[in-house]
Amino acid sequence: MSHSIPITSSPPPALKKLKLPNGSEEPSEFERELLDITQAVHDSTDQTWDRPPLPSSFEDISFQQLDAEEYHDRGNTYARFFGITQEGHSVLCNVTGFIHYFYCPVPKGFEENLTEFTNYLKATFDGIERVEITSKESIWGYSNNIKTHFSKYLRKTTYPK
Repeated sequence: MSHSIPITSSPPPALKKLKLPNGSEEPSEFERELLDITQAVHDSTDQTWDRPPLPSSFEDISFQQLDAEEYHDRGNTYARFFGITQEGHSVLCNVTGFIHYFYCPVPKGFEENLTEFTNYLKATFDGIERVEITSKESIWGYSNNIKTHFSKYLRKTTYPK
């Protein structure tokens, strides 16, 4: 089954008539061309695009992500991914339970103060869920594949209603 999405438009607006020195109110050549093009598009039967039918059921979906945004609704935050499948289906993927995070390098021995530091952050800033220490390779410059300590800050994804 194929679905067609017709393009509807209001009738083309009446052209503004230009008063010429000889008293006629003929439209200009450009206005006539524009009217012809608009009328041709309006009358054209090929101004619908078929979309492939959706499968009746599917488990997994693969799509090319074209855009992303953060979306807030009723006190929750979602990541939204927009894209298209290989078959041409448009996709909006709402990612729930997503936790925003970022990494920051920390000095050696920082683990000893992690609990105190986390409590300070939670008391001072809204939205800090937790702080973890992890070993990662830095993307800053060449590091010869040596891992260093980073703190990973995870932010709550709920906002006041």
